[in-house]
Amino acid sequence: MKKFQNDVVSALHNIRHNKVYAAFYIFGTAFTFIFISIILQLTNDIVNNTQPFIHADREVIIEPYTKNSKGYDVGNVQHDHVALFLSTLKEYEFCAIRGQQFGGVSVNGRVTGTNFVTLVNGDYWNMREFDFIAGHSFTEEDVQSKNKVAVIRKSFAKANFKTNEVVGQRVEFQDIDYTIIGVVDDYNNFVNGVEEVWIPHTFNQFQPENNLFYQLSILPKEGVAITEFKERVVRALKLYHQNGAVKSDMDSDEVLTRKETRIKAFGNNKLSYGISLVLLLLLIVPSTNIVVISIANVNNRAGEIAVRRSMGATVYASFIQMMTENLLLVLVGSILGVVLAIPMAYLISSYFLSSGADGYVSLISGIDFSILMLEILPLALLFALFSGGLSAYIVAKGNISVMLKGGSKC
Repeated sequence: MKKFQNDVVSALHNIRHNKVYAAFYIFGTAFTFIFISIILQLTNDIVNNTQPFIHADREVIIEPYTKNSKGYDVGNVQHDHVALFLSTLKEYEFCAIRGQQFGGVSVNGRVTGTNFVTLVNGDYWNMREFDFIAGHSFTEEDVQSKNKVAVIRKSFAKANFKTNEVVGQRVEFQDIDYTIIGVVDDYNNFVNGVEEVWIPHTFNQFQPENNLFYQLSILPKEGVAITEFKERVVRALKLYHQNGAVKSDMDSDEVLTRKETRIKAFGNNKLSYGISLVLLLLLIVPSTNIVVISIANVNNRAGEIAVRRSMGATVYASFIQMMTENLLLVLVGSILGVVLAIPMAYLISSYFLSSGADGYVSLISGIDFSILMLEILPLALLFALFSGGLSAYIVAKGNISVMLKGGSKC
């Protein structure tokens, strides 16, 4: 412990006397870990059950349309046939109905940048864990009673009301005023689809698109295998289409969970190989740039290391002494990078992803603690090793007499 304290004191002393080097090292590391943090969190949101979609690996999705063997679009479950379809499907817990209707959304007589609403039922809220920062969701009773209620996202509230305290205020869509009863916190909608305003699906006028088919997200009961449930869904769909004199060519491989839908959208190879390649480049390229100034820094400390070696310090102890400085700088830089990842993701979303038609696109909404500990921290240690390990090792094992005479070290 005493040895470690001495190494830290020595590292801090060197950092104070090499402020430009320390600043370059810290900000280079921070810049690297801003993008590493964003990529890791985005990948996590794609492949795991992240809030609010906590059942992504079991949430089976039936899209509004599917293609038959001739390549033509065939509508799946029509809006007024949902109950009929579900009556043939057993062993499910929830079925979320989701549709979108386009048209201007207004606040206090002013048209907002959001040009559509999302129409849902009570189960939409039951099978997900949205973080409500104000109010609550509407229920199936609200839906069936046609209560004029709405839930909005935090970003919509801030953009159009300049505050989150909006429960009780109104939004207008297709000449109907809806009372806001809840505000949900922003979440990653980059991988799940943009939704800003939710109202009961019973207000769907099917104008102007005349899209009569909903997306259904069905959650099987606990203990029911997903592969088995997919087969049940396909059988129920074929029976439904048969009753409508429509031939369905769908099989269970075409019915996907939310997780599978995300992975398909972003590409299996992109996730398995592309992300790894990007992370590797993000580690190697900046660390290579830092290596150059790291060599100069350890050369400046070569005389100090040679004296310690001549007094009995081992190569390993000398290496650890110099690496302690690198680790401290990388730790500060990586923490700064994680802290700045959310603002940077917001800037990327604001300037490159969001538009008036699509609403605010949230790239990431936070950094998961497990990612911080299990992925970012090990990568930070690897980055420290890449950027300073080689030069530190060369000096640590260098010839003592040569270093004391000021000879070449690295």
